[in-house]
Amino acid sequence: VTAFEGKDGCKIKPADKPNQRIVFPNNRKEISIKYIISYDPKVMDGVSFGPNVSSSYFHVAGCQWLLPIGNISLKHKQEIEIVDAPTGWHFYSSISSNPTKTLIYDSYENLISTAIGGGSQSYTQLTIKGKPVYVFVAGNYNISKDEILNAVNKIVSVQRDWFNDYDFPFYNITILPRTGIIAGTCIPNLFVCFIKSEITKDELNVLFSHEMFHTWLPNKIYIKLPKGEFEVKYEWVS
Repeated sequence: VTAFEGKDGCKIKPADKPNQRIVFPNNRKEISIKYIISYDPKVMDGVSFGPNVSSSYFHVAGCQWLLPIGNISLKHKQEIEIVDAPTGWHFYSSISSNPTKTLIYDSYENLISTAIGGGSQSYTQLTIKGKPVYVFVAGNYNISKDEILNAVNKIVSVQRDWFNDYDFPFYNITILPRTGIIAGTCIPNLFVCFIKSEITKDELNVLFSHEMFHTWLPNKIYIKLPKGEFEVKYEWVS
């Protein structure tokens, strides 16, 4: 955090812990804060699921930019807007089909695992069964972008057909570079893959298939667990 200040009459004071602040609302009982977060791309490159940023793109989870205020399970009106974006950049969000301006009533607890991102990276819209799938590819790999798009198209189509589930008003897939890492995560309306430049076709297809399958398990399908069992045992598929 490189800047943190109150706006529109809000006052900021230190709290007991160094990573906390006490914020006093203005006369209208509103809280308005301006803060700036700056991530070091070199440091983040070694963190599989950390913010993935560069001068030409960014990808962050909700817990990596959104402030927890008070009781994190309470819902608040939230407005997420991308302003002053560089010319030619495209954006995505797991929350809304309109990533540049999102109005939502939800809690920090529910927004922890959401994601937003965008940039000047390769951007393609596929149409599968009449529904849009937006694909973002940053970085350079042994596999061409055409081969990546072909794999996405086939895997998304096969799995949606297999589940007979086409209830996806929008869906985002983003591929981002990490040095020496193959990792991914899937949340409702989006999955992200962090991959090394030397990834093979087999490794990429397994990763795509695995993350796409999480669209249903556990995001849409609930497994009642046997006593003493852990969820991850039943959610990890290959």
